Amino acid sequence: MEGDEPHLLVAHQRLPRPVTGRKKRDSPSFSGGAQEMLCSGGGPALGWFAMSGYDPLRRLALIRETPSKVTVSRRMARVRCVRISPRLPAESRRIASGAAIRRFALLPAFLVALAACGPLRAQPPAWQARSLVHDGQTRNWHELVPAACAAPNARCPLLVALHGGGGMMDGARFADGTGLAAEGARRGHVVLAPDALGANWNDGRPELAAGIDDVGFIRAMIADLRGRAGIDPARIFAAGASNGGLMSYRLACDGAGLFRAIAPVIAHLGTALIARCRPEGAVSLFMIPGTADRLMPYQGGGVAAMFGRRGSVVSSDRTLAFWREAMGCRGEPRTERRGASVAVTRYEACRGGAIVQRWTVEGGGHAWPGRDRPPLRPRLAGPGTNEFSATGAILDFFDESGQGR
Repeated sequence: MEGDEPHLLVAHQRLPRPVTGRKKRDSPSFSGGAQEMLCSGGGPALGWFAMSGYDPLRRLALIRETPSKVTVSRRMARVRCVRISPRLPAESRRIASGAAIRRFALLPAFLVALAACGPLRAQPPAWQARSLVHDGQTRNWHELVPAACAAPNARCPLLVALHGGGGMMDGARFADGTGLAAEGARRGHVVLAPDALGANWNDGRPELAAGIDDVGFIRAMIADLRGRAGIDPARIFAAGASNGGLMSYRLACDGAGLFRAIAPVIAHLGTALIARCRPEGAVSLFMIPGTADRLMPYQGGGVAAMFGRRGSVVSSDRTLAFWREAMGCRGEPRTERRGASVAVTRYEACRGGAIVQRWTVEGGGHAWPGRDRPPLRPRLAGPGTNEFSATGAILDFFDESGQGR
């Protein structure tokens, strides 16, 4: 260990025990089924994570400057702050590699690597925090505008990155973790990373976030951006995972033709949404499901059913067939294999130049393909895959789809 490489101090500060299911939902400490806690103190720090000993979704909060408010899922029964320290004394290193990690068994590989003297990754391009009031509520997002897109006469593609649900996820963290932010900006995309209210997007399942106008908020967010960046209205795209993937379907169904293409990962059409979905115009679709997904069942059914009523989805096959019919695709699909476990189905003869395709990860679970550090344990979500990068494949698809208009 040399110089000022940052190292990990585990369980530096224990937070008060958060509320559990016994707490009344109208308690002032709740906001959308979540609780805010403060990570602070303990000397110099580069940032904080929050981790839970019992949270089945095992979310980690974004690294932030201290002090930082961390939104904690109400299912958590024990939470600790994890401090990233510029220097870590030998006696504290023993904590990081010993009983604390064994007891909680929650840190993904990148935190363990930090404890073994790995440096922090280079930071992604700088986000700008934005907000507006929509439907009487303050809504937040982060945006990334490449310099070439800041000119009023620019015509840059726009990518909306939609985080998953669960209470400890935000848009910027999702876009950073998947690489959509850095790679999208490198390719000249303006990237918007909105935040859901509380824990989930209103993706059309009546059991989640009912009454929240997320479609209207995202449309207002895009309209607000137009004064700061030059956007090509024919190249507006949305990509999301899980709850964010379901939200991308809703944007295509209810977004009045605003989006040229969507890329839902580990997400199928909701049973309530498919009954009324009527996409306007030609909206290309790139699905990436996993056949061994334990939270978003490939054959359809209850979403994350082990955690209670969270609505249901139709099967992956039904979703693909619905979009093929909605886009008026003709003829048989082109099929091929990509590596050992990825089956490709692609329809190209569709209305208005739309493309409908699916990359099925055989044996794949509830994970973003190619993501080095999946946020969920395989025993909960099913196995991940590094056979391809979903981020690169999605951006390639968006680039191709944008040429169709």
